[in-house]
Amino acid sequence: MKQANPKPILVVISLMLITRLGFGFSSQQPANNSDQNDTYVDVVSSANGFVTITNSGRIDWISDLAEVSQTKSIEGEALRCMVNRQQQIIVADELGSLLYFENATTFIKKDGGTDSPINCLTLFKNRIIAGHNHGELSVENEDGSFDVIYLDLKGDIVSLSSRSDECYGVTSQGEIIHSRDGIDWTIFDFNKVYSGFYKNCTFIKVEATPDQIAVVGKTSDGLPVLFFSSKGNVWSERALDYSNDEGIYVTLKEMPSDICYDATYDRFLLTCAEGRLMIIPSCSHCQKVYQITDENLHNLAVNESKLIVVGTNKFFKIINLSDL
Repeated sequence: MKQANPKPILVVISLMLITRLGFGFSSQQPANNSDQNDTYVDVVSSANGFVTITNSGRIDWISDLAEVSQTKSIEGEALRCMVNRQQQIIVADELGSLLYFENATTFIKKDGGTDSPINCLTLFKNRIIAGHNHGELSVENEDGSFDVIYLDLKGDIVSLSSRSDECYGVTSQGEIIHSRDGIDWTIFDFNKVYSGFYKNCTFIKVEATPDQIAVVGKTSDGLPVLFFSSKGNVWSERALDYSNDEGIYVTLKEMPSDICYDATYDRFLLTCAEGRLMIIPSCSHCQKVYQITDENLHNLAVNESKLIVVGTNKFFKIINLSDL
C-alpha cells in the first residue's frame, strides 16, 4: 500500500485509551513469527469472533476476546480474500481456486472457473461471485461449479458487495458495476459521467447496505475520496473532514483501504494507511479519526458489538463499537 506523506498525528488518543481493555480496546497483537512481511489481507466475522488470512497462506480464527484460538497454514498458497457462508469460510488463492473450510482442519479445494487471480469475493443470494482482472467475473452455479462472465471494463474488478436484491462492484479505473441476478450487469463509468464535475477517481472498495452504497478510493491527485448513492445512478461526495483534538477541522490525507457498515450505530467505518480508523456517521460534522497503530490497516469487520481491524505485520486489534 502506498504510504501517505508523513504528517503529524491529527487525532491523539491517550495511551490509556489504546491499551486499556476495560475501555474497549484489546491489547495490541504483535507479529508472532519471524516473517515481518507476513500481513493480514482480509477478515470476516464468524460465529465466535473473526477469521483472518495472510498473504503467506495462514488462516487465524480469532475470538472476540482477541485470542487466536486456531491456526491453519496452507503451504504454497498466497491467499487473497474470503467470505463466510453460513459459517463455512471460503478463501480464494492467487491462482483462481477456492478453499472451502468447514473448520481449521478440514477443507476442500475447488476450481473457481478460471486461473485468473481472484481480487474480491461476495455472497449474493447465497451464491459466490468472484471479481478478477480485465472485467472477468466468476459466478457460482447451483451445483457449485462456476461460469465466467466477461464485462467490457477498462479496469480490474477490485471489490464486490451485495445487499438482498442487488450486487455492486468497483474497478481500478473508476467504473461501478451492478446486477440484480449476478448474470446481467450494467456498467456506470463514473469518470465519464462526472467529467468536469468530480476529479477522476480510481476505486478501492464498495460497501452495499439496505439504504446506501458507498464507494471509496482516490482522486487523480492522490487524495482519499468517498461517494454515496441510494440506487447507484446518482453519486454524492462525502467530505472526509474531521475535527482534530484542537477542535480544528482538517481533511483526511491517509489512503483508505477498506470500508464497512456498522448497523448498530448507523455509520460507516474506514481503515486507512498509517494506522488510522475513520468513523463516518450520518452527521458529517461528527466524523472522527482514531490512531490505532503505526502499522498500515488493511481490513476490518464487525461482529455484533465488536470491531476488528487488521493490517501489516499480522497486526490486529478488537474494539468495542460502543467506545468509538
